[in-house]
Amino acid sequence: MLATRAGTLADLFKQLVLANAFAIQRPAEYWESHAQAAISPADPSDQHGVNRFLKVAPGNFDLAHTALYRILEPLRKRKDVIAGTSWLAMRALGKDARRFLFCGQDAAALQSILAECRSLNILETKVECIQEDGVALLRGATMVLSEHWTASTLAFIDAPQIEAVTDAGISPLELWCEIANRGIPAMLGFGFSDTASRIAVRRRIMEAVQKTHLTGRKMFRFEGSLTQTSEVAPPIPWGFGVMCANVPDAATTTADRECFMLQSSFAGTTIEGWGDGMWKYFGEAC
Repeated sequence: MLATRAGTLADLFKQLVLANAFAIQRPAEYWESHAQAAISPADPSDQHGVNRFLKVAPGNFDLAHTALYRILEPLRKRKDVIAGTSWLAMRALGKDARRFLFCGQDAAALQSILAECRSLNILETKVECIQEDGVALLRGATMVLSEHWTASTLAFIDAPQIEAVTDAGISPLELWCEIANRGIPAMLGFGFSDTASRIAVRRRIMEAVQKTHLTGRKMFRFEGSLTQTSEVAPPIPWGFGVMCANVPDAATTTADRECFMLQSSFAGTTIEGWGDGMWKYFGEAC
């Protein structure tokens, strides 16, 4: 059965973009608003998302040299687990990082992060796991962060609904704009269910950008979507994306190239019980 909670194509897509920021920007501080478990049980029968990547990358010269594969490679032989973005960050940035800030409502997921930080030899004092509204917490962290540290911080906002107003009185989309306006490199994960909702999400993001005067911030939009459409919704997100601001050009350019390479490795795949697993990538500077 296809895993639906971790390791999906949408997870893989976001991790590939993040991995390039880790490798090229090398942030000293990393924030995550909706942290999931560092390590989750894998479904060996799911050969579509992250499992697909780990299976084909060793035999594909281009994929084997991606930043994401270099980070995930130690897990390739452990077919029983899937890494989350928190593990990816700790593994990539390591013990020399200044700080990791993980927010979320799932206590077990936060405990997983703390357990993995120890196995990665990262001091627990550098890892903050806070069980609260991540939007409110990152908004506060943004306000108090010294100007000296803005360029060396990376924030990842990956909420289920980017326009849902939270306890902070703002939406994840508005938070992303606030963080980016401070000059902090920031990524916003988003999803869409069909072509019409993709157009609507793009419009709302650009409206927020214009409203907050978020221009000249090196913005880049990464998007992917399944090529097959059906009246029956797939068991994984149909469309997925990452909106970047203030991320180094070298990181977005490399991720853009790797997304094109990644999509071709899914030719001929199927999503169990649904249909064609092929997907199409689109990226552009905004």
